[in-house]
Amino acid sequence: KTGATVLSNDSFQEFHGEHSWLFDDGRLIGGKPVPEVGWIFMPRAPVRGQKSREVVKEAKRKKRGLNSWTSMRIPLCFVKNTSLG
Repeated sequence: KTGATVLSNDSFQEFHGEHSWLFDDGRLIGGKPVPEVGWIFMPRAPVRGQKSREVVKEAKRKKRGLNSWTSMRIPLCFVKNTSLG
């Protein structure tokens, strides 16, 4: 909401489907220690691993108004229970 820069080595894969701003230039900075120098911080892009692909796919389904059940294309059958009165 604030447009802040994120300083982290995490790729936040579980949030790729919800927060596209993670891929904006300059929004994610990673650091690594360099011997006899200290920490070096560089702009980076989030890793698009398996978890990222899963959550982005699910977010697209939700955006289209589908949930994971309807996307499976399995016919559903509902049986009315008349014994409950």
